[in-house]
Amino acid sequence: GIHARRGREAMDELGILPAFTGTLVTDALASYTVYGNDQALCGAHVLRELIAVTEDTRRDPAWAQAMIDVLIGAKDAVAQALAAGQDALAPAALAAFQEDYRQAALCGIAANPRPVTGPKSKARALAERLRDRADEYQRYMVNFAVPFDNNAAERDLRMIKTQQKISGSWRTLTGAQRFARIRSYISTVRKHGINPLTALRDLFAGRPWMLPTTSGNP
Repeated sequence: GIHARRGREAMDELGILPAFTGTLVTDALASYTVYGNDQALCGAHVLRELIAVTEDTRRDPAWAQAMIDVLIGAKDAVAQALAAGQDALAPAALAAFQEDYRQAALCGIAANPRPVTGPKSKARALAERLRDRADEYQRYMVNFAVPFDNNAAERDLRMIKTQQKISGSWRTLTGAQRFARIRSYISTVRKHGINPLTALRDLFAGRPWMLPTTSGNP
C-alpha cells in the first residue's frame, strides 16, 4: 500500500498488521511493538550494526565480534538441527549460546561507559538494546518457526526502491497504489509456492487466488 507516513498511522490504515497474530520479525523501530502476539528482532540488521562497531577502533570492539560469533553460531546450529529433523536445540547448547550472548552484551556496556555529559555512544546504545531485548534477538534460537532475519520483507521492498530510484517513480498516486497492489499479490502467491504467471493468468480469467484463512505462520 501507499501512505504519506511511515509509522503506526500508516500500518493501521493499511490494515494488515493490526490483524496479525504471529511473530513479527522487525528492525528495532518502535512502531512495530504493538503488532502480533510475539516480537522478534532481525539478526541481519543487528549484524550490520555490530560490524560497524568492529570497524571503529577508538574503543575495544572485541565484544561486538563475540556477539557476531554467537548470533551466527546459533543460526548455523538451528539450520543443522532443522536439517536433522529436530525442532529445538539441545538444552545445553541453547544455554551456552544464551550465556555467551549475555556476556558479550555486558562486555559491550563495560567497553563503552556512559559519558558524564551528552548522549551515549551508538555502541553503548546497541549493547544496552542487545541486553534489554535479548528474548527478541534470541527468538529464532528457541522457536524454529521464527526466521533469523526479515530479509523476505526487505526483498519485497526492493522493487519499490528500484521503481523510485531507477524507473522514475510514479506519475500519479493511483499508479503507485496499483503498483503496490500488484507487487503485493505477486509476492504473496510466491510465498505460497504458486507460479506468479499462473496466478496472474488465473486472475485475468476471473479466478483470483485467495489467501487461505488458516494462514498464521510467523
